[in-house]
Amino acid sequence: EKDIFIRLRLNSYFYSKKNNKFNVRLNAQLPFSRCKRRWKIFIQDMSYNDEKEIRPEENSGKLGIGIRYYKKEQHGITSNYSLGLNGAHPYVRARFGLPFLINNWDIEPVQIFKYSSKYYFKEETNIYFDRFVKNNNLFRFKIHRETQTKKKGMDYAFSFEYYMNFKKSTGFRLSQTFFGNTHYKDNPSDLKVYNGINNYETSLSWRANTWRKWFYYEIRPTVNFDRKYDYKASYALRFFIDIYFGNYHKITAPTKYVDF
Repeated sequence: EKDIFIRLRLNSYFYSKKNNKFNVRLNAQLPFSRCKRRWKIFIQDMSYNDEKEIRPEENSGKLGIGIRYYKKEQHGITSNYSLGLNGAHPYVRARFGLPFLINNWDIEPVQIFKYSSKYYFKEETNIYFDRFVKNNNLFRFKIHRETQTKKKGMDYAFSFEYYMNFKKSTGFRLSQTFFGNTHYKDNPSDLKVYNGINNYETSLSWRANTWRKWFYYEIRPTVNFDRKYDYKASYALRFFIDIYFGNYHKITAPTKYVDF
């Protein structure tokens, strides 16, 4: 099935102003039963569109597992519902999307609600604007906002991305992202509150399949200008290897031509 996959990712993060990080992540979605095709078992909560999101959820390092139900599309609205455990903490999650086409723009507003015994309630909105340009390259504009219990203000971000496809299994991405908050503090003890953009980030990504169909690597250098560092340049390099089986790499691609 197109929605069945197993992926093992080996991550390496190198930072100029933070400690380097290394981790291994396992993500999978497997059939619950042959007679219940809309029910899936997942390992480590990652829906198909998580790779599109500006602020992916932080991984606590604990293995998550649960059950997800994909409801039949109604009135153009797609939805799925998840019940799972993140370590020892149970959570529920609902995702709703409404994809549509206007003047060659593929637009999809997405609303997500999540309740966890660890982080309590969280909700977020993501809107994606996709358009094919010359040679099936893709331009994407993304808008994001979110709120959560015990965190003041609203996080928001917007991003401009351009994807280039050189061949079926090789792609390049240029991204410019702006992060902000309506109630931002450099440190929790600060009395002064800042309302506005607090981080500017530019990144390049090169992703390629070099050996067999299930082996990918990606290199992603990044520079950002964060308020907590007085907007001085901070550099990062991310390198990861994907070993997958199934169609995960195609599902997370922004187009059927670019395997991002």
